Amino acid sequence: MYQSLVRSLYAAGFLFFCGISCCAAETADAVALVIVYDSSGSMADSVTDAQGVKSAKSRVALNALQSLSDRLAAFLQNPTNTPARSVDVALITFDNGYTKTALQLQPFTNTLVLAARAFRPAGGTPLGRAVLQAWSVLEKSSYFHKHILVITDGKNTIGPEPEKVLADLKRNPRSSDVLPKVHFIAFDVSSAIFDNVKKHDVSVVEALNEKELLYQVDYILTRKILLEAEE
Repeated sequence: MYQSLVRSLYAAGFLFFCGISCCAAETADAVALVIVYDSSGSMADSVTDAQGVKSAKSRVALNALQSLSDRLAAFLQNPTNTPARSVDVALITFDNGYTKTALQLQPFTNTLVLAARAFRPAGGTPLGRAVLQAWSVLEKSSYFHKHILVITDGKNTIGPEPEKVLADLKRNPRSSDVLPKVHFIAFDVSSAIFDNVKKHDVSVVEALNEKELLYQVDYILTRKILLEAEE
């Protein structure tokens, strides 16, 4: 009787340990991504699209989000994605100068682009506030790989500068968890305007038209986020 009880407890403990190990492995391999999508008034301006004609920057940016969404879907459905990795995604956008969580952090679905389509270009560019909000969202995630991707066509115009926000967050982390990695895409502007942001271990690239934007989105998603390759 005693030996039978011991064996039962051992088996239960083994299964419990396996469950914890599996959950820990899944969490360690999982990715949490918050996208900051600039919907300020300047996104109504035109830029050269993939066909070589002028289109609204907001429309071109939506195409880039669709490309990112398609790439993520292909990655998650790829049979070589073994063990299967989870990817949670959230979307933060601007609403007349304020930041708004358009999509709560959740397992990736095709609702990402639908959430972005609900916004029309208007107002200023609160980049610092958006970075702070994205960081706060990621603090609630138990995943080991955390990323913030900012797609913006200009400087911060409302609230604290993003470099100040990043400096404060890294100087006084509000949790002992892993710090998010931050990526900026300067869309239709020189990446030089974010030189101060670069000083805080932020990767910054520029895209002056739709072809370049599609390339940079794909590069950052594939190399920097899913593979976390170093330069």
